[in-house]
Amino acid sequence: MIEAWLWLVPAALALAAVVTAALHLSRSEREQRRDTNLALYRQRRRELASEAEGALQEELQTELQARFLEDEADDSVVPANPKPATRMRLGTAASFSLVAAVAAVAIYAVIGEPDAPALAKAGTLLRSTDIVADDPRLAVAERALAAHLAANPEDADAWFLLGQAQSGQGRMAEAAMAFRHASLISNHNPTLEMHWLGAAFAAGDGTLDSDARIAGQRILAAHPDHAATLEIMAVDAARRGDFNTAATYLERLASQRRDEEAAALVAEMLRQIRARQDPTRPLVQVTVEIPATQLNDPWLFIIARPP
Repeated sequence: MIEAWLWLVPAALALAAVVTAALHLSRSEREQRRDTNLALYRQRRRELASEAEGALQEELQTELQARFLEDEADDSVVPANPKPATRMRLGTAASFSLVAAVAAVAIYAVIGEPDAPALAKAGTLLRSTDIVADDPRLAVAERALAAHLAANPEDADAWFLLGQAQSGQGRMAEAAMAFRHASLISNHNPTLEMHWLGAAFAAGDGTLDSDARIAGQRILAAHPDHAATLEIMAVDAARRGDFNTAATYLERLASQRRDEEAAALVAEMLRQIRARQDPTRPLVQVTVEIPATQLNDPWLFIIARPP
């Protein structure tokens, strides 16, 4: 008998757990709950048959029957506004999904690049070769780039695209400033400085400002034979009346192998520049370096000839 009571203690605890679970499941659908309770009842009945005998079995069995009937009575009462647990779970999941989506959009707007599609579209447009000055898409691209640069002023690529949009509309002075920003941010990238030089040359009607002129000198320091830069620098020097410097650039340009038409044009420009040079200017500059030791022969002959 004592052994039977010892078995009844865990059985009673298990029964309490079953009753508690049954109470929590009262929010589920009615058919599911009845099937679950009936299965639990039959299972516990079989367990009791092997754990206790006689009056103890009858007592616990009666208690289980009573609890089962109470559950059945509760199931017969239909609430005024039934809200199945499944619908509650779906509603909660939907609400969470909505909140997560809103939060993701907010975070992306702060730390992401919401204007990336517009910038990509602008880049594709500005790199095409069939754009005309009155294309309305240029103004749209310019507005998108300006909005992006207001929040990202150190984006050299965006400054470059902005310069292209402005030069495409014929606003060369603004384009030169945009290319200048791109060059400064990129630590004087030669390609960007070439765009800056060309836009500044067009904006100044053939004359460079001091900053663009220095950019041209940097280009020639890195690429001494860059033909377009030599031409721009020669015309700029001639417009400023510095014919000696203009002749120097043109002579470097004339020494390059070019097609006949281009070579003839450079030769004509060089002829006109030399005609306007100062006739009293020294035509030859000679620098002589001799060793520090004294020469035995007091005569030094220098022969100069054109290269």
